[in-house]
Amino acid sequence: MRVYLNHLREAESPLLADVEPVVTALAYHLQSEWTQLVVSLEADERNDEREGSGEFVVGELVGVAVNLDYGDEIGRRKMFELMRASPLSHPLALPCDEAHAPLPARR
Repeated sequence: MRVYLNHLREAESPLLADVEPVVTALAYHLQSEWTQLVVSLEADERNDEREGSGEFVVGELVGVAVNLDYGDEIGRRKMFELMRASPLSHPLALPCDEAHAPLPARR
C-alpha cells in the first residue's frame, strides 16, 4: 500500500485522493497493530514470525502516515498522540525508525 501511494504521489495522479486513507482511521489501525506487537513482545512464549510480521506492519503503517494529508484536526491530534506515546510505552528498535528522517527541531 505504501509503495502504491508513493507511486501515485510521484505521478501526481488524481487517484490518490480516492485511495489515500483518512488519518483518523489509519491512526486507530496503527494503534491496534502497535498494541498487538507490544503484547506479543511481552508474552511469555515469543513467536518470532508474528513479531517480525508485526514490526513490518507497524513500519509500513508509519511509512504511509508520513505523507498523509493532515488537514483533519482530529486525525492529526490522534496521530500526534500516538507517535508521541507509543515509543514511550515500549521502546522498540523498529526498522521504520531508520527509514525516516528525524523531525526538524522546533524553533
